[in-house]
Amino acid sequence: MGKLKELILSKETDIFKFQPPKSFYEQININKKRFWQLFRDEKSMTIDELKSIAEYFKINSSDLI
Repeated sequence: MGKLKELILSKETDIFKFQPPKSFYEQININKKRFWQLFRDEKSMTIDELKSIAEYFKINSSDLI
């Protein structure tokens, strides 16, 4: 399982399921299709994508490597 998927699943609870709105993709500057490819570990993150996601979730970039 990829680090991004681990991060998101760790934040989910019975009450909260990760279903990002359009504004989420705009904030991280990654389109919806690309984000889910990264989530499923089908593609590798660029450094800019890594930084954007880490900044959004308020974690260190190294946590996603």
